Amino acid sequence: MAIAVLMTGCSRAEPTKPQNPRNTMITSCIDRLLLDMPSPIEFSGTEVKYDGTHSFVGIGDRGVRGVRYGERALTETHPTAETEFFRIKRQVGTRITTQEQLTSEIFAIDGEIELFQDILKGPDLELRAEAAKRLKELRVKRASVEAARPHSGPVTIADKTAFAFQDGGAFKLGFYVPEDRRVRILEGKLVGGAHDGKEAVQEQYKLFRSRYLPRNPRTGVGQRGFCTAHGIILEKEFATERNTFTEVMFRSTKYPNLIFTLTVEPPSAEHQDIHTERNLGADTANLHLIGIEKRFGPERVSILGANGRVLGYSYGRNCSKTSCRPADQLYEFEAKTYGEAGNKYRPHLTLHMIAATSDEYKTAWPELPDAPDHNKVMRPGLKGKVPPPYEEGKKIFLQVLQSIRAKDPL
Repeated sequence: MAIAVLMTGCSRAEPTKPQNPRNTMITSCIDRLLLDMPSPIEFSGTEVKYDGTHSFVGIGDRGVRGVRYGERALTETHPTAETEFFRIKRQVGTRITTQEQLTSEIFAIDGEIELFQDILKGPDLELRAEAAKRLKELRVKRASVEAARPHSGPVTIADKTAFAFQDGGAFKLGFYVPEDRRVRILEGKLVGGAHDGKEAVQEQYKLFRSRYLPRNPRTGVGQRGFCTAHGIILEKEFATERNTFTEVMFRSTKYPNLIFTLTVEPPSAEHQDIHTERNLGADTANLHLIGIEKRFGPERVSILGANGRVLGYSYGRNCSKTSCRPADQLYEFEAKTYGEAGNKYRPHLTLHMIAATSDEYKTAWPELPDAPDHNKVMRPGLKGKVPPPYEEGKKIFLQVLQSIRAKDPL
């Protein structure tokens, strides 16, 4: 079968250099991986607001979770004007717990402490034991809130297009990059908790700005570090963050309807093997199973040298008893491996691709007034854009899957 040919040579787990002998594919990096696309790659961003959802212009959110580096969550927005940066700064500021709110929380905790102190004086031994346990928990909580009270609010940053806030034992910082007109927001916990103070937040800002470099999709390939959708976090050979998570969307500018989602996370310690699961785990795949016209797989594959599987579906109309509508996508494919526990070059990885429809295709099947909710169009299409035929889309997906390789040693 074609898949067996495409997967030949994937058993080696060691990092490799980009291999593109005929220059028919363009290499990009994401997480600590390299992959090849048939034309320049475009990564998704978030809406230009705090807590915005991931998307492409014209394509709605697909529940993508973004990037986490250690215990820090990173957001990279769509391009925007510098004035929008200040609006995001105000949005972040409204989410910070104020000293007044912390004072009110302390009053509420004190009220609970008084209640359980009264129970502790009563005759019921079982209630007294439970009250003693709750009092211990409440006093720990009160001490934590009390410590956070003087350490919540804005933190001074010299850069006029940057901000930082301390929220007790956590921080939120952001900055605007004029080169690509995107806002970056980093959130995480302070090592020493609220006791670290605002100087620790300033140090977090300086450290991140010194290590994070904005990039376009074609750069960062030869640099050591962790690639985000629109940047790279530089790392030294013996100072590498292992606790990372990546889930981003990307697509080829040549085939904008083919929307990929890549999820990379550390392998579990449970030594899961997808080849031993019933039906190769196809029953648990995040795929729609309505109106299937064609089915591919599941097939065994090797992904970064670990056992994996790949499967796909092509869809026709989705009909109920009263009406029909087109599918939310014409076809989709998914490849997955659980990785290998203890092997840093074999993460838990899922590559998913959908073929988004065009607006014209969807409007060719108008919704009826009596159509049930499950029969309504779930996502917008791409106006004037039609995905390639099923077999061509499958070939592109398998090419991208086969190209995935480690970028540099961990």
